[in-house]
Amino acid sequence: MLNRKVVKEFLSQRLRDSAIKLPSNISTEDLVEAFCHYVEDDYYDWLKDNFNTFFQQDSQNKIKHPRSKLRGIKSLAQILRHSEMLLFGI
Repeated sequence: MLNRKVVKEFLSQRLRDSAIKLPSNISTEDLVEAFCHYVEDDYYDWLKDNFNTFFQQDSQNKIKHPRSKLRGIKSLAQILRHSEMLLFGI
């Protein structure tokens, strides 16, 4: 779940920089909520797709994970953890 406060700050800045004005009948809170749902749905679909690709199974339902996919896992995990902290405020 995204940190709504961070998303609100992000959207406010981006809207200002882009000179985009919200219609008067759309509140900032509604925009933040809609944007968060959009990003979260996309994020979870992306995770599912990548999970399925990473954990490909052979004909005997054994997981295939070539060494090339496992190289750099530690640094990748560190990058993802940092991204989660920024996106989800954890």
